[in-house]
Amino acid sequence: MSLTRHVARLAVVAGVLVTAAPAAASAPAPGVPLTADPSASGPVVFARGGDLHVAGPDGGSRRLTAGGEEDAFPAWSPDRSRVAFVRNGSLHVIRADGTGLRRLTTRTGDRYPAWAPGGRRIAFASTRAGGESELYVVRQDGARLRRLTRTARHVDDTQPAWRPDGRALVFASNRLGYWNYELFRIRASDGGGLRRLTFWGTGADGALGDDLMPDVSPDGSRIAFVSDRDGGYGVWTMAPDGSDLRMAFRHAPDTHAFPRFSADGTRLVVELFSPDAGDHRIVTVPAAGDGTLVRLTAGRMPDW
Repeated sequence: MSLTRHVARLAVVAGVLVTAAPAAASAPAPGVPLTADPSASGPVVFARGGDLHVAGPDGGSRRLTAGGEEDAFPAWSPDRSRVAFVRNGSLHVIRADGTGLRRLTTRTGDRYPAWAPGGRRIAFASTRAGGESELYVVRQDGARLRRLTRTARHVDDTQPAWRPDGRALVFASNRLGYWNYELFRIRASDGGGLRRLTFWGTGADGALGDDLMPDVSPDGSRIAFVSDRDGGYGVWTMAPDGSDLRMAFRHAPDTHAFPRFSADGTRLVVELFSPDAGDHRIVTVPAAGDGTLVRLTAGRMPDW
């Protein structure tokens, strides 16, 4: 079962993988002020209308890519000098000024790139082997592609995020229950040392408890992720071993996607949208979870 074919309760995932019409800069949801975020640390890269854009803390943005291709899943390099992204299903890299475009993979089915600390490797999920997604790592120049996971055809290993030491990846998978995604950790060197981090949900059709889209804080002390474990999608954080679960943010009745830590680890950027309206918008919130929400821009798939 791929994420794009998951049941409607996972609209938070299906909605961001399916190509949608460009989101209009609509009025903010209740409680979302159109003000600058004074604590923002660095620009946010995001997708809108098939292109990539970069936004500053005041919400002003510039276009990074343009053309008829479908560009998605942008991810900053650790030094913010380059962006890895997926163009028409293949992994690419471009400089932050829009020059130096380079294609890294030649097959389609790639998604969710994530830079390793140091910027020399990129992890990503791909369906290139047939069946559902598996995890891969490639060098930033496109060399030395390695496959990390090998699972049954119905198992979906996806959405990798690096630990700050570069030795491990946190990712989402339904390997324990066809209808239930949990978070796991593996070694980045060989895909071994599997450890389950979240324990929620029964795996039954329609049951709550999916944990998705992890991101690790710059200091490695917290993992942010999307979950519907409390009756509706929201952003949660936890310790690296899966303990100390905390609700960081929920903006009902929106669905939530792509929680990503700021470079200083104090805030999260989050995509919000109503599955029926397609009103994708990007907001920032404190990572500590005090609920103060700031609207940044209209867009999808943000990375800070």
